Amino acid sequence: MGDLNYRVLAKEHIAKQMINNGEITELFAFDQFTQEKNATRIFQGFVEGKVDFAPTYKFDVGTNRYDTR
Repeated sequence: MGDLNYRVLAKEHIAKQMINNGEITELFAFDQFTQEKNATRIFQGFVEGKVDFAPTYKFDVGTNRYDTR
């Protein structure tokens, strides 16, 4: 398959602020997967379902707090 561990390419404080403000849709402007797909470098023809939840990588273990380290 390959490494599908794409990143949100925004400064951490900006990404966290957007998440806290519920600006999930706006966060896609910084989403590496979305950028690469829109540039047709990957997954040509792939249609992703609606994403209406915060990024799930880096939650504090056993909590719903996002990366408080």
